[in-house]
Amino acid sequence: MTIQSNDPNNCVNGTGTSCDGAAHGRVGVSSEHRPTVIPLSLHSSTESIRIGTLNVGTMRGRSSEIVEMITRRKTDICTLQEVRWRGGSARMITGKDSSYKFFWVGNSNGTGGVGVLLAEKWIKKVFQVERISDRILIIKLLVGESVVAVISVYAPQSDSVKDAFYDDLLSVVSKLGKEELVLVAGDLNGHVGKFANGYEGVHGGFGYGNRNPEGERILEFCEATHMMVANTSFEKRESRLVTYQSGNSSSQIDYILVRKTHRKFVRDVKVIAGEECVTQHRLVVCDLSVKSVNKAKRPSVARMKVWKLDKAVAREEFSAVVRQKLTCSDKGIGVEDQWSTLKCCLLEAADRVCGWTTGRVRQRVTWWWNDEVDRAVKEVMERLEKGGSKERCTEFTAGSSELRRQVILESMVSYRSDRLVMTG
Repeated sequence: MTIQSNDPNNCVNGTGTSCDGAAHGRVGVSSEHRPTVIPLSLHSSTESIRIGTLNVGTMRGRSSEIVEMITRRKTDICTLQEVRWRGGSARMITGKDSSYKFFWVGNSNGTGGVGVLLAEKWIKKVFQVERISDRILIIKLLVGESVVAVISVYAPQSDSVKDAFYDDLLSVVSKLGKEELVLVAGDLNGHVGKFANGYEGVHGGFGYGNRNPEGERILEFCEATHMMVANTSFEKRESRLVTYQSGNSSSQIDYILVRKTHRKFVRDVKVIAGEECVTQHRLVVCDLSVKSVNKAKRPSVARMKVWKLDKAVAREEFSAVVRQKLTCSDKGIGVEDQWSTLKCCLLEAADRVCGWTTGRVRQRVTWWWNDEVDRAVKEVMERLEKGGSKERCTEFTAGSSELRRQVILESMVSYRSDRLVMTG
């Protein structure tokens, strides 16, 4: 904390005038001011990130333009629809001043398809990419200490495949962990309407237009998965709500959905219009402040060192102490008394032979280390020792990425196991 000195000519600490009893020309206000305390900036565990969604129409021959646009809009992650690229893979796309990694999945016809553009600084944070279909793609990454799952979606307009799409999406979202920050972003081809009208839990009341059956299905999906439509949570002017415009027709069909429990992380959601590379659909951006979840410290409890009984010497000593105590006990007592006597003998023998811990952890344990991680580390080290050619460097880079992914996955599994033990 820093304290400014009292200066009579300072408008903060002093009156700024020589007249007694008048501060800043106000009669009756004392010229005596308390010193202003200015708090120094403290270390924050909050990570800011901007996530966007856009139906690009096609990525053929315009990928660099799209990258330059989302760079200009300071977007870290952007889900794309109708990319029109075949197959499914990933590649780097370079713009004028930045590079993004593009993950996509399409079909054999080169129509539709979805993808995710990821800023270069977040590439190493990705540990899982899952391509469900040409309409659903999931990417998981670490933001601070939180796991963020971004799902790029493109809802069909045909009723014949709409049921299958929502079934797949419901299955995907339901399998994600409760501690993960889940965002479903994309073109859902539905109008949720301007007002909540019965969906107060998932509709924020600041939408656009009239609701249609497809929009009602979006709201029902949100209710089933405990999510909410982030677009409707902030009061905006019309130009910040319309996501699709063609001629005189305007609508809101591109959405960003977030879990209700993570609504506190969402700072703003808005539509950015006026981009030349996209004529009909507009970029929707969501600003997040992801805070690291502080794990509750377990109370320090002293524990008996029963693991010492794994050694033969300790087992023999334990058996001898138990026999000695049982020999001295009274044999003419009832069943309940016999059980109490046996229990006391066992506890006293364990206390004498094993001892107790101090109740605090002396050193951190690499709880995520197992045989698979050990094997992956050895493989990467072998590739590092070989070194040399360009092929070796590429092989080492691929091995490092796989090792990083393996460590993160094992960490998540161990963390979830610990959570289950604590809640159980």
